[in-house]
Amino acid sequence: MKTKSRTALISAFTVCLVLMFVVTTCYAYQDSGSVTLYAHSETTTINAIPYKALKVAICDGPSAVLTYQGIDSGVVTLGNSSAIVLSGINSTIKTLKDTTWTFTYYAVANVTQKTRLLVSIYIVNSTGDAMEEHAFKASTGLLTATNASYTGTYSFVSAYALQTTDYLKIDWYLNKTDTTALKVQLWLDVAATPTKIAGIEYDLVPTGYSDIRTILPYFYIALGLIGLVPLVITVIAFVKMDIDAKIAVSIILTDIIFILAILVILTFITALS
Repeated sequence: MKTKSRTALISAFTVCLVLMFVVTTCYAYQDSGSVTLYAHSETTTINAIPYKALKVAICDGPSAVLTYQGIDSGVVTLGNSSAIVLSGINSTIKTLKDTTWTFTYYAVANVTQKTRLLVSIYIVNSTGDAMEEHAFKASTGLLTATNASYTGTYSFVSAYALQTTDYLKIDWYLNKTDTTALKVQLWLDVAATPTKIAGIEYDLVPTGYSDIRTILPYFYIALGLIGLVPLVITVIAFVKMDIDAKIAVSIILTDIIFILAILVILTFITALS
């Protein structure tokens, strides 16, 4: 009696532990990566709109310059935007992770201590709709009258599930302190001192059997079939009067509880993936 009871109970526990291990292992196989994007001078056209290109490749010239000249105060655009289709980063990109992005601007102003540089960040879908906007971020310190690299950081947080046809768009701005006549230049595609975005991290869509969603139906089938084993053993033992009703109910409830627990874990991990 005790041997059969223990066999049924151990079977239930073993099934659950094996499934937990496999599910956790599958989820752990989700790939991720990081990238630095460089602001190039070449033009890229997305949705029939021309942008300056953002590329994974380092700057290689020829250089170009975005120029502002005027007496406006406050936030003013530098005119051009830079962009990259997300498939240009990775063909299976899934999400942008919550990380700190570091913007490096190679720039100069003709009057010292009068302006800062900053950006607006957009995730845009294939029809041109902005799905996320992070306006006026990653501000630098005040520019000087000497060409130099300035940095600004932004703690990027995104809840948007990407499509590989989406694109990342960067609008370049300056923020003037007053109405002083000012000329500001932001240089692109300078190999030695690139304007760039570092610290971008992303998750990839898992492929094949590393994607828990791909094999989830098989888990449910296996869970149902294997989960029946301790139940059948217990019922047979009870019918043959090898175990009493109290032990049988205890084993059956334990098995059901563990099966339900695995279903909850599967559902949770599927949502995360």
